[in-house]
Amino acid sequence: MAEQINTLPYKANLDVYSETLQRLAETDPNIIAVTSDSRGSGKLVPFGKKPRPDS
Repeated sequence: MAEQINTLPYKANLDVYSETLQRLAETDPNIIAVTSDSRGSGKLVPFGKKPRPDS
């Protein structure tokens, strides 16, 4: 049973959060991210670098 659990394709919460936020922001210019993370561990660097749709 332990071997099966370790092989499942789970992602870390921050990865899912970052990917979801980026995907939603591609079509909604009202989505913003506010974080106290200044070193990138919040995984939002790509979010800040992507072009945003016009509002």
